[in-house]
Amino acid sequence: MSFLQLGADLALGAEAERLVRDVVVRFGRIDGLVNNAGMDQRGPTLEMSPDEWDRVIATNLTACFRTIRAALPVMLGQGSGSIVNIASRLGQMGIPETAAYSAAKAGLIGLTRSLAREFGTKGVRINAVAPGVTLTEMTTDLVDSEAGKARLRDMALGRFGRADEVAEAVIFLLSDRASLFTGQTLNPNAGGHMP
Repeated sequence: MSFLQLGADLALGAEAERLVRDVVVRFGRIDGLVNNAGMDQRGPTLEMSPDEWDRVIATNLTACFRTIRAALPVMLGQGSGSIVNIASRLGQMGIPETAAYSAAKAGLIGLTRSLAREFGTKGVRINAVAPGVTLTEMTTDLVDSEAGKARLRDMALGRFGRADEVAEAVIFLLSDRASLFTGQTLNPNAGGHMP
């Protein structure tokens, strides 16, 4: 099996468009898009600078809009496609000192629902996955902290998730097995939030 790796700064609209063009040139089509770019943000809201707010929103929300906007014309031309946006349980419930991150992920869920209604009859399904704390490089500091221990107490399964467990939800939504799913948010979060 071979893999193609392409890089882009998705916060820049032109880079997102170039990335989509490169994929279309290489494969002739786009069947699935997973918006997984993200950055964490933790700290008191009154200490957050406007620049930090803008960076988090640009990375976690605007970049997703730009890649979707670049990929949609291709998918619409094909009459099919599946888009999965990686949100977060914090976008559904929020917790203190995550204002920009929670706002961006809530916005991503709203974007998912809006676009699902707009493009569903045109053959494009758009869904979201809202994991809880997942063991990755981005969460290493959190899971070892007092805040991480407090979050672990909220997990009905008594553990944090693994990336491969979240990936299964994404793979399902991309697949034809999820043909009846659009505008939905799946919640692989170990029972940390039960909407």
